[in-house]
Amino acid sequence: MTTEVEHHFVHLGKSFLVTDAVTVDDGNTRELLIETPDTTEWAHFTFIVTGSLDTTIEFFETTTKTTGTAMTELNRNRNSVSSTGIAVTHTPGGAGDGNLIFNAKFGGDTGPAGSGGLRGESRPEGEILLKQNEKYLIKITSATNGNNITTTMSWFDHADEN
Repeated sequence: MTTEVEHHFVHLGKSFLVTDAVTVDDGNTRELLIETPDTTEWAHFTFIVTGSLDTTIEFFETTTKTTGTAMTELNRNRNSVSSTGIAVTHTPGGAGDGNLIFNAKFGGDTGPAGSGGLRGESRPEGEILLKQNEKYLIKITSATNGNNITTTMSWFDHADEN
């Protein structure tokens, strides 16, 4: 039997998940800050953002934003007591988004989207190996009132093999 790498890390207790579900109004943003530790265990990171209406997603590296409200990282192996060195917070302070490394836009405010019949989803293709001792920012902007936004961030910690 062959086991996928991601599945293997779930069994090892080194795979984690954070979800965030909020309603965002026109012109407002939801910001999620990801801070990586200064270790040789790097995060193999993926994220998915869904929105019920007109939504823009931006993913920045080297942000100068400051830590916001802590979010709970869930170990995907519910039998494991292992924790991650990654810290995820929402509503960070300060300024300076950083260097844009991914962006997407989807949805609309009228027609099927406006009545909830059409949704959008965006994610980078494949995982991003996050740099150690770095800050990343997911910035989600709504162009419509009452936009239901769900973000799912998933990663596993793995030592560099170079």
